[in-house]
Amino acid sequence: MLPKAKTLLRVLRPSIFVFFNIQGPVGDDDRKTSMRLIADELVPQLRAYAKETDLVDPFERTPGSVTYRNGVARDPVVDRTPLKELGIAAAPAGEDGLAVGCDVEPRRRGVPL
Repeated sequence: MLPKAKTLLRVLRPSIFVFFNIQGPVGDDDRKTSMRLIADELVPQLRAYAKETDLVDPFERTPGSVTYRNGVARDPVVDRTPLKELGIAAAPAGEDGLAVGCDVEPRRRGVPL
């Protein structure tokens, strides 16, 4: 779970990451164990990884605080190379450096994500 979650953080760079607990017919003890493991084991490691990769939450950065200059290329926002770890081909960047699309065919071929 941790390697996949780190890859998602590295590629998507979300400012908020939400965990959904077990869905369906599962006992309360199993639900509580799942929530405890996420809170005690996974979240601290993801917070440390986010800090390590300079990923901030929406309350740590003021909107508009990153300035852009005309005629100067923007710094890359994401690293698409880890998409291969998830079985997804990275889309080529457009003229503005942003992704122009994403190949979702691996999911249709049965490659687990």
